[in-house]
Amino acid sequence: MRLFVSPSSSASPSSLTSKPRTAAADRLRTIITFNKVLVLDHGVVLEYDTPAALLSRDDSAFSALCRKSGELDILQEMARKAESERVTEAGPSRVQ
Repeated sequence: MRLFVSPSSSASPSSLTSKPRTAAADRLRTIITFNKVLVLDHGVVLEYDTPAALLSRDDSAFSALCRKSGELDILQEMARKAESERVTEAGPSRVQ
């Protein structure tokens, strides 16, 4: 299973914040604060959403990976904090 992610604006230089970027990652703590996560399995899209939204779903492949890591509580907190910061930065009507 592969995770492809879109880094948060705070994770990239201000000159790049308006352009979509992707990264292939294998460390959950690296991507948990990113804007979106795309989960692929053998080239098939399984899911695409914010880390917080995916973690809130029991049937999520991303959530299962986080549970398997043994760090679910930490990852949930990191995702909630990042989501909250995005809402504060952009305002409620601009969060994607």
